[in-house]
Amino acid sequence: MIGIELRTIAPEELPEAIALELSCYPPEAAATLEGFRHRIRLYPEYFWSAWADGRLVGIVNGVRTSQEECGDELKGAHGDDPEGHSFCVLTVAVDANNRRRGIGGMLLRKLIGQCRSAYLKSVSLMCESHLIGFYEQQGFVLHGQSASKHGGIVWYEMSLDLHTMEHLTE
Repeated sequence: MIGIELRTIAPEELPEAIALELSCYPPEAAATLEGFRHRIRLYPEYFWSAWADGRLVGIVNGVRTSQEECGDELKGAHGDDPEGHSFCVLTVAVDANNRRRGIGGMLLRKLIGQCRSAYLKSVSLMCESHLIGFYEQQGFVLHGQSASKHGGIVWYEMSLDLHTMEHLTE
C-alpha cells in the first residue's frame, strides 16, 4: 500500500498508541497505558505500527504465552510467558478513517512473520463476531465462542498454526 510505513513502535509513541486503542475499543475492553508499557518492554519486536503522513493509523501487539488460547488472565494481569511457544494477539486497531484499506491485514502479516521468525507454534486471538471473516482471510481458524466476558463483549476464539511438523511415510 502506497504511503503507509510499517515499523515497530517506539516507547515515546505509546501515548499515541493508547489514544488509538481507546478510539477503537470500549473503555472496558481497551488496554491500559500500563499494559502497553508491559508489552513494549517485554515484546518490542511484536508491537507493530502503521503510519501515514507522520500520523499513527494502526497498531497490532500482544504477548507470548504457554497457553493455546487468549484467556482473560492475559489481559491486564500479565499472565504471559516471555519464553512461551505461542503468541496471543491482544490489540488490532486501525483508525476509523483508514479502515478497509488493508492496514489491519498488513500489520497482522508483519506480526505473524515475526512469530514465524521466532519459531513460535501458533498465534491466537479473540475477536467480535463481525471480525471473524477478516481473520479467516488472514488464515485464522474459528474455534467458537469464548468463555471470556472481557469488557462485557461476546468474544470468539481463533488461531493460526505455525511451524507444524509433517511426518513423511513411505
